[in-house]
This record gives sequence, C-alpha cells and structure tokens, in this order.
Amino acid sequence: MAVLFGGKSTYSLASLRYNLLIKKIVSSKSFVTPERLPHTKSSTKYHSFRVYYQIMVWTGKESDMNAVDWGWKLEDNQFVPVMTKKTAVPESLLQMVHCNCTTACRTRCSCRGYGLPCTPACGQCQIENCENPDNQPLQEEECDYDYL
Repeated sequence: MAVLFGGKSTYSLASLRYNLLIKKIVSSKSFVTPERLPHTKSSTKYHSFRVYYQIMVWTGKESDMNAVDWGWKLEDNQFVPVMTKKTAVPESLLQMVHCNCTTACRTRCSCRGYGLPCTPACGQCQIENCENPDNQPLQEEECDYDYL
C-alpha cells in the first residue's frame, strides 16, 4: 500500500506517514491536517475489508459473510463504513510548532517561546547543539494512535 501513496516497497504505511508528516511540517505555514497524509494502517485495513466484501457481493459469493465482519457497522438500521478503530495522530502532533533557528535556539526560538522541545522537523538546529531548555529525551510509550 505504501507504493500506491508514493513510497518505496520497503516502507510501511506508518513510516511513510511519518516521513511525509515531517516534510509537510517543515514546509507548512500552519498545522498539517491528517487528510493531507496517506491513509493509516487501520483505515487501510477496513477499506480493504469493504472492497473484498463488495467483490464477493458482485460475484454472488457473500451468502456466508456478515457485512459487520467486513468493515461495516449497523447504525439506525443502515450499514455505514468503519473508517478506523484508532485516531489518526495525537492532537499534539497536529498542533506541532517548529522553529527555523539558524543558531542554537536562543531567545527568538518559537519552540522555546511556547515552552516546547525542538523536534526533528525544526530548522538548522535539528536538536543538535540546541540550547532550548525544554528539550528532553523522547520516551517510548504505548499509545492508541495509528500513526506509527
């Protein structure tokens, strides 16, 4: 699926989304909406389920299949698509600020001004030799997001 969205065959959808998100953050003047990124793993899964079910309906082979098991849910006696089971990205990523500091992120740094750490999307500092006191090592944590 990553190839369909312009990635390499070795990319996962998560890595492609992450790489494109970083590129868009660097070049964007406002926050990046999830709609501008490739589909998540979860949304692709449910879309694929619905496509498969539709093909079975068209070929008359759906008699043993329950639409609810194939990417659909019942709401008010109507089938509606299951888009995903997870959120696309954490809200904090959608509101990410990045700086374009050419030196060591001193007083004019927008990240520092908002009390946020610098990220890999930042300009020249790229966190190396950065004087932003809010920088802290990233901690791996379990989450319910579908962006990775």
